[in-house]
Amino acid sequence: MLLIWRERDGVDTKESNDPTFNACADILKMNGMVGIYPEGNCINEQHIRPLKKGICRIAFLAEERADFDLDVHIIPVGVNYTGAEKFKKWQLINFGKPILLKQYVELYKSNPNQAINILKDDIEKGMQEAVLHIPHSHYHKDVEELAFIHGRYRIMSEHRKYEPVSKLYAEKEIAAEIENLRHTDSDGMKKLVHDLHQYQKRRDALHFRENTFDPARHDSFSIGFMALYFIFFLPFFLFGLVTNILPYTLIHKTVESKIKQKIFWSSLKYVFGLILFPIYYLILTILVKVWLGSWLSAGHIPGNVPHHRKYRILLHL
Repeated sequence: MLLIWRERDGVDTKESNDPTFNACADILKMNGMVGIYPEGNCINEQHIRPLKKGICRIAFLAEERADFDLDVHIIPVGVNYTGAEKFKKWQLINFGKPILLKQYVELYKSNPNQAINILKDDIEKGMQEAVLHIPHSHYHKDVEELAFIHGRYRIMSEHRKYEPVSKLYAEKEIAAEIENLRHTDSDGMKKLVHDLHQYQKRRDALHFRENTFDPARHDSFSIGFMALYFIFFLPFFLFGLVTNILPYTLIHKTVESKIKQKIFWSSLKYVFGLILFPIYYLILTILVKVWLGSWLSAGHIPGNVPHHRKYRILLHL
């Protein structure tokens, strides 16, 4: 990982970033690969922000050092999250069409700044194609929610599998349709958003999730199977809940109260969990050993323990 300085860091970015730019150009010259986050900041939103020019300067620098015979390819990559701040959510890494630097070389030789700006815009468009990109507006969050709801409904109604790739492209189609409505029918857009807000209030008041309305969940067999499933695993759930609620709640509350950017929540919870949970389980093991008298006694109930205490120990274990 190579350091990049930003203007807000209070340094001369051109001079400070030269060593990193040179290192990246050398890697490309040796047929290596360089991964760059060209937006230059970290904000969790369904929107590609304006790119910085560093990625273009690095690519042209590498070509210059190889007498413009390197044939650098720039591949736009979209990283799509369904819940970056949570566990057990989807992440889709989507590779777009390669952008060939040789298409910009002649312009670069005559007008470097113009070539850099055009290349930067083309990379930005390529990244927008690889993600759900919603232009900034007053309705940004509403368009995002509508794309999610209607994208899911469209996939289900067409009897397709709901998975990261189908979800992404269905939502891109819906978002484009809604953006067209926003520009062509302002009254229709206002009514659509009003209806969305009313729907969200009723859904959230009932503590429903969007998948509650999936047709497959309304089948009598599915309902019966899930009822048996929850009944059977309820004791295991309760045991896991009671055993782990203390460290989980401590980590959960601490991270969410101290860290403002939600995109960092899951990473920090994971790291703190790696540290805290082993310590917590070690303490539990020691307590069981002290209570039952030996390390092995946690695996069985001594014969001379009264029946009522055996019951309590079993519940504890």
